[in-house]
Amino acid sequence: MLTMKYIGLKTEYAVEFKKVAEHIVQLIGSFPVKENGFQLSREGMNDWEKMDYSGFTTKYREIEGGIQFSDDGTVYVAPKPIMTFSAGNGGTLEGVSEQEVSDFSDLLIPEPVPNENYRFVKWEPDVPYEGEVVASRTFTAVFEYVPTLEEVKESKKQEIKAMYQFVKSSGVDVTLSTGTEHFPLKDEDITFLMGKQFEISASDSERISYQDSDNHCKFYSKADMQAIIQTALLFVNYQTTYKNNLCEWVDECQTKEEVELIAYGTEIPEEYQNDVYKSYLMKMEG
Repeated sequence: MLTMKYIGLKTEYAVEFKKVAEHIVQLIGSFPVKENGFQLSREGMNDWEKMDYSGFTTKYREIEGGIQFSDDGTVYVAPKPIMTFSAGNGGTLEGVSEQEVSDFSDLLIPEPVPNENYRFVKWEPDVPYEGEVVASRTFTAVFEYVPTLEEVKESKKQEIKAMYQFVKSSGVDVTLSTGTEHFPLKDEDITFLMGKQFEISASDSERISYQDSDNHCKFYSKADMQAIIQTALLFVNYQTTYKNNLCEWVDECQTKEEVELIAYGTEIPEEYQNDVYKSYLMKMEG
């Protein structure tokens, strides 16, 4: 900490001193701002002549907690704010990317040019259309990828296949001699049911055990077990055929809008139904 007093005055102030540049010095502390020049002394040393800054008489600029003085008459001139425009991934800009303006209404906003299969979405942040410019800012053109028709079709088919797995695995209700029961049909259930067909043919027992993927274990009569197998396999075959026919319908679409209208559960128009699907549809409805 140093002590400062202005030239020609006796009042002393505690300050922090820093030489910023060849012709600029800085004082931090609580003191009035006067353009008299000043001297510094180490606390209690009274060595004013050793640190003479009497030539620093121009207020260069005020800063937080203090002041900067110059000895060559220069004053601080704040740089003009620069508005910068940049292009995000997926496009370019046509126009001036850096502009110095005092009001946003004077900006010449560049034209966003999307790359192939991209579209311009927005400026991030939004570009003001009017108002005083007080600081430099950067605005980025945001582009969004636009999938091709083939990519949209492939995505839709993946969506259909995922829903097919969900619906199939959820299972089916089967009417038995003892009432209606629900049976899950995950892949392991289907494999197990196929094995039960052989067991029914080979076994003399009137009761057939069944264990499903939901951890249920139960005995069923041969007739009920056969009903379970037949209903389950019909359900699986129908869902599989429906899934495949949906994907064929997707392939026939000529626009993205047509593709987006298709979803698992949508009724397939008759002109797009294949013969296998028609056959299973009749069985399910009958």
